[in-house]
Amino acid sequence: MARVHVDVSDLFDHFLAFGNVTGIQRVSVELARRVTEVSDEARVIAFTHALGRPIELPRGSLFGQHDVRDALTAGDPLVLVRDGPDPARRPWIQRAFPALRPPLVFVRATALRMANALSAATIPEGITPAELEAGDIVIVPGAIWGQRAYIKRLEALAKRGVRVHVVIHDLILIKYPELSDPVTCRLYRRFFDDVSRFAAGLICISQSTRRDVEEHLASLGRSGVRIDMMPLAHEFLGTVPDELKSPRNPLLAGLEGSRFALIVGTVEVRKNHLRLAQAWQSLMREQPDRTPTLVIAGKLGWKIPAFKALMEETGWLGGKILHVDNASDVDLAWLYRNSMFSAFPSTYEGWGLPVGESAWFGRPCVTSNVSSLPEVLGDASILCDPLSVESIADAIRPLIADDQALEVATARVRAMKLRTWRDVAERLVADLSR
Repeated sequence: MARVHVDVSDLFDHFLAFGNVTGIQRVSVELARRVTEVSDEARVIAFTHALGRPIELPRGSLFGQHDVRDALTAGDPLVLVRDGPDPARRPWIQRAFPALRPPLVFVRATALRMANALSAATIPEGITPAELEAGDIVIVPGAIWGQRAYIKRLEALAKRGVRVHVVIHDLILIKYPELSDPVTCRLYRRFFDDVSRFAAGLICISQSTRRDVEEHLASLGRSGVRIDMMPLAHEFLGTVPDELKSPRNPLLAGLEGSRFALIVGTVEVRKNHLRLAQAWQSLMREQPDRTPTLVIAGKLGWKIPAFKALMEETGWLGGKILHVDNASDVDLAWLYRNSMFSAFPSTYEGWGLPVGESAWFGRPCVTSNVSSLPEVLGDASILCDPLSVESIADAIRPLIADDQALEVATARVRAMKLRTWRDVAERLVADLSR
């Protein structure tokens, strides 16, 4: 039987550059964790720039009795395996101004590769190389499109007969380039063109993403590429040690015992915070006493000048919107658990983690009727047109005006059979092992 390896190489560079684990990175962490639980033969691996080859990461070093971010502070797989996780460690790149960190990570990686080429560095004692053989399976779940050298390493593995399976989270950068910058879009197109050429298969996280991938493959003349499905879990990804009765974050203290709704995710144009805020403003005019506080849990991102202007002009809708910039896993769990409902009217997604996570805590979610979002909760979905402020307000109105309507929506979500990350891993390993 083929051995399964989950490659988490990109986690280290991402953490060095941004100091967090969100979105795709959270999926990578949980997939690696659960795949090694469901298969005794499975391994977590990572390429190290200093050696130009992958090493094995002992499961305890990455997923032991600590937050995975403690492990990633090592900044490099070699350092992690050699020295272990250390929450107090702060690599020199993370001491730099935030805007400088991504280019510094690139310069560091390039310098280490050049040094490796000159010195022919060998595996240090105590480090186990990942011995990948023809027929072995490598799952690549991360955001790797900007890492040309790494993609070339994966291609080299494929040429040796290793079965490389790359997770495709979405094709937003191809379908909607106006939502990002031209350089990132160009990198993504090149990444997809490369991996669809050499990978043993692509793994799509939703039927919507699969349709997008099949359509784009056909445009490239590659309709025969293997595609596997990996619908993501509803299970909350965070590390939550207990069920807190009171929030730890002082920003949330005023919410205790109050009515509030929640939207989770980076504030950027695609997530549609502007239209949600405008819908909230409309509801406030109609029902000032019934409209709850809207909590936005996520950092301020890109292409949101109109949203920022509205917040400045209205004082965050007179305090009816509360922004929590850097919510921890514990903060998010408390917010989900104590909210009335959540909202996620994104204009396009590959899956929609916050929709599933809301259900995991027994809370309904108002979400969009486009892309993958109706798939997440199925018949328990509360859908709206994300391009219509009126439609968003119409979907939310019953939940704030009618206690019985909220109870019915909540009961429908709580009756769902929810997927865990172990379920996701079991299905994926079984599919790829066939």
